[in-house]
Amino acid sequence: MKKHVDEITKEEMNLVRECFDVFSVNEIAELTKLTYYEVLYCLKRIYPSLDLLPLMTGYSINEKRILVMSDTHIGSKFENLYYVEETMMFGIDKGIYTFVHNGDVIQSDFKNVLGKYRDEDKQVEHLINDFPYNPLIRYIMMFGNHDFNTFSKDQHFMDMFNSRKDFNLLGVKYGYINWLGSTIALIHPTKKYMIPIPFCEAAIVLRGHAHNFIFKEPHTAYVSTMSDDKIQNNESRPGFLVVTNESDHFLIEPYYFENALICEDERKIFVKK
Repeated sequence: MKKHVDEITKEEMNLVRECFDVFSVNEIAELTKLTYYEVLYCLKRIYPSLDLLPLMTGYSINEKRILVMSDTHIGSKFENLYYVEETMMFGIDKGIYTFVHNGDVIQSDFKNVLGKYRDEDKQVEHLINDFPYNPLIRYIMMFGNHDFNTFSKDQHFMDMFNSRKDFNLLGVKYGYINWLGSTIALIHPTKKYMIPIPFCEAAIVLRGHAHNFIFKEPHTAYVSTMSDDKIQNNESRPGFLVVTNESDHFLIEPYYFENALICEDERKIFVKK
């Protein structure tokens, strides 16, 4: 994973060029060990007139409902894998098998990291070994500022991440998904990631980092945290969203944890397409 365009080598650019007529962007990313949007950046440099919009959506979702979580901060003293486990069981019970993670999967070496996970190898190992797994669930993940801080340091960390076949990395900072013909955007502010990502109009925007559920007109939903980071000060409630793709609108249903129970929030949001 790169930090800046200057880190993309001529050899990587040439490999992207050689692969473009044969492989998909996802396959090129896997072959080159670049991220999806780094490959798009390379393609635009190689073919300036290339229309990137048909290539913008890194993954497709064919289910009508998805579950959206964010800010698990694995390795933090505020991590709570119980939330992830219960959310997984909730999703399976409701027949939801695509989970979107809006970033800050791990804590990295920021403050509040648990002492035993200060070694980032051990923290990523903890993520790979202990993050709840179910073969029915597919995760589409964004990397946020915490994740980028670690995973940009060494390809070794990315190789560890990729060993979890249920983890599918969409990109860093923001990216796009094709969901039953509609484009949705995922955002998690990451100042140090300096790879330009082309703009694409989205029907709905899901945004991490805020640690609290907020809806801003016309179509942006801020996703709650899945850690206990701010719960002590009543600044936020850990929880998640269920989003349904209807024919003419999206339905956003917030859920939160209270006394270890999953509770439905009364605030349901309808977003017109």
